[in-house]
Amino acid sequence: MFRKIILSLSIITLILIGNIGILSAHEYWIEPDTPSGNMQLKMFAHARVGQNFKGPEQYYIPDEVVNLSITDPKSTYKVEKNIGDYPIFNELAKNPGLQILSYKTTPLKLIYEKFEKFEKFVRKQGLARVVDLHRKRGLPETKFSELYLRYSKALLTRGNSNGADKRIGFLFEVIVQKNPYEFDAGTKNGTLPIKLIWQDKPLANAQISVFRKTKEGADRSHITTDASGIATLPVTIGETYMLNSVEMTAEKPESGAVWKSHWASTTFTAMAKQ
Repeated sequence: MFRKIILSLSIITLILIGNIGILSAHEYWIEPDTPSGNMQLKMFAHARVGQNFKGPEQYYIPDEVVNLSITDPKSTYKVEKNIGDYPIFNELAKNPGLQILSYKTTPLKLIYEKFEKFEKFVRKQGLARVVDLHRKRGLPETKFSELYLRYSKALLTRGNSNGADKRIGFLFEVIVQKNPYEFDAGTKNGTLPIKLIWQDKPLANAQISVFRKTKEGADRSHITTDASGIATLPVTIGETYMLNSVEMTAEKPESGAVWKSHWASTTFTAMAKQ
């Protein structure tokens, strides 16, 4: 029995080491192996953390997960996993059509030793206002903490491409308002309306980072939502994209952190309807 306990603790330790990349996290996304296929093709999708579509695969740790589910045109159902499982998604579709894989993490903590690193991060995410707010709140500029949460989605199809992206119910969520798998045959380029939802309302004037997957990693650009929380995304058919946006909220120092960052992402491949 003692040997089994030691072995279990060793496995958990190795998994946590494997997941340590999340502590220095940038983007967190779900990356499917095959974006489109028949009903007999399993949905293999990896949870990754890093930058520019490059990052280690994350193992399943129950204490780090709040929501792990799949939404299809007919239903939403939870995905059951065991500690250490990977890829995070390894399922057969229950109903044909657009599949929305979703994953929400628990809050994790990051400590900033220097204010310069924090300032660089918020400015990169289009949140320069947070720099002034930090100082107006009289917060320390060294050794302060931030909590962060991830709200990740991926869109893929099985059987057919019928359906539409929809709200999962996350606090912060990216909605692709036109099915990215239903472009007209022969189309080479197109556009997609992207909506940001924050606390049940459209988020206006918010930056969305756009990563287009390449052999070298990714090209990065930005789009910005309008007054109705919608931004227009140009896409090339056949290319894979990851969209990422960050919002910040103030935390009371007694909570152990002074800021909380909320990361919303979604991945998909732009394709012509089969």
